[in-house]
Amino acid sequence: MAEPFRIVHTVCSHDCPDSCAVLVTVNAEGRAVKVEGDPRQPVTQGFLCGKVAKYLDRVYSPERILFPLKRKAGARKGQRGRGREHEAFERVTWDEALGSIAARLQEISDAHGPESILPYSYAGTIGVLGYGSMDRRFFARLGASRLDRTICSEAGGQAWNLVYGKKLGTPTEDFRLAKLIVAWGANVHGNNVHLWPMIEQARRAGARLIVIDPYRTRTAALADWHIAIRPGTDAALALSMMHVIFREGLEDRAFLAERTHGAEQLAERVREYTPERVAAWTGLTAGEIEGLAREYATTRPAALRMNYGVQRSENGGAAARAIAMLPALTGAWKHRGGGGQLSTSGAFEWDEKAVRRPDLALASPLKREARLVNMCRLGHALTELGTEGTREQGNEGARDQGTEGTRERESRDQRSEIRGRTEFASRHLTPET
Repeated sequence: MAEPFRIVHTVCSHDCPDSCAVLVTVNAEGRAVKVEGDPRQPVTQGFLCGKVAKYLDRVYSPERILFPLKRKAGARKGQRGRGREHEAFERVTWDEALGSIAARLQEISDAHGPESILPYSYAGTIGVLGYGSMDRRFFARLGASRLDRTICSEAGGQAWNLVYGKKLGTPTEDFRLAKLIVAWGANVHGNNVHLWPMIEQARRAGARLIVIDPYRTRTAALADWHIAIRPGTDAALALSMMHVIFREGLEDRAFLAERTHGAEQLAERVREYTPERVAAWTGLTAGEIEGLAREYATTRPAALRMNYGVQRSENGGAAARAIAMLPALTGAWKHRGGGGQLSTSGAFEWDEKAVRRPDLALASPLKREARLVNMCRLGHALTELGTEGTREQGNEGARDQGTEGTRERESRDQRSEIRGRTEFASRHLTPET
């Protein structure tokens, strides 16, 4: 006799830094009846965010599309009233749907070459299989253009890697040990909710929470100090903090000498970012900038939580890079509970090539890797890419762009390798003014 209920251990696959361990109760008919956080997981701690706690409502919603639908012949395109969307579509079988899609892809490939097809997607969920596995294999074998998925976090990720070499950071559960927590562009209470109990535990032990954010988020409203800087001035503020730290001798010279290079050049670079000058840009007073720099540099352990909103602006990569340097400048990494966090994805190794099989491109009509298209330049790809010259010249251009794209990706991979010593070369920093 089958057990009336069983517990399935799984993981939330939403694009969220918490990566919660989830327990799903399934009944004898195979229907999930309950979803809850795993109390044994040190970050999840037995609770889920509001979105995932109600996930079964979504899974079993009567409004879910469970079968392929095809637009009716002659049905107009465009928005329809809520509840009337189905009027433009009719249900078809899976064989019909797959056959229609395959025929259209083949038609386009035959007429314009397989690189005229671009799979455009990002990450509604980021489970390894759901985010990129069989789809990558399929499009590699087809010879379709490859998509460089840069739209979300590329600038910040590259900035962090230019400083530290890999996406590693202070473990979430160690934030409870900090005596100062700086949430820079991070609405922890809203989108990193499992870090919040760690922050509250630290505050009960005497820690202070500083939030740097132009907007008064829920996290900012609960902070000990909300610094509402003007949008786009994050790099300038970070550089001015460095100015004060160097000027007052608050840097950790032993750590800089042993673990970094380029500190002298950085000290010279930040001389011009005086608190008085930067105050006019950020909307703060010179005294506030000095107070922030001193508190950050003299409190141990000090943990900095930066989120990706910082890098989603003009010169956002430079801002993220400047902020990332602060924990190294003060030696915050030496103390458990100190340091910084943007992402911890570099701590989890997996064989991406084995899952996505880029080698299948060699069996495609191209017999090589397809060109790489930056998703942030979709307009250029749709209107200009591959349009110059004859079809033969276009194919040669595609080969050139494919090689260039491969080199670009390889170069990025090389820059992301662990460097062993923190990169402090600051000549590329540009203040956001």
